[in-house]
Amino acid sequence: MMWLFRAGQLERLNAAHSMAPVLADLVATGRRTQAGILLAWADEVMQADAPAVEPAEEAAPSSQAEATEDCENAEPDEPRQEGAEE
Repeated sequence: MMWLFRAGQLERLNAAHSMAPVLADLVATGRRTQAGILLAWADEVMQADAPAVEPAEEAAPSSQAEATEDCENAEPDEPRQEGAEE
């Protein structure tokens, strides 16, 4: 919240954006339960913090040793012929 104190008077400069009064009204009128509101909020937080990730088509080697092993086990390239264009 932002306040201005001038000439002995305290004045609020910005509006309150809290959803607490709205949620309290929903619970008080029976349109929602407190547990239901908390579960919906927790679900949204979890989705925002850990969005779904598409799996990579081919995983990269997890270590230098694994990368070296992959290279050592690879099939050799065809031998080049002299005078052949690349």
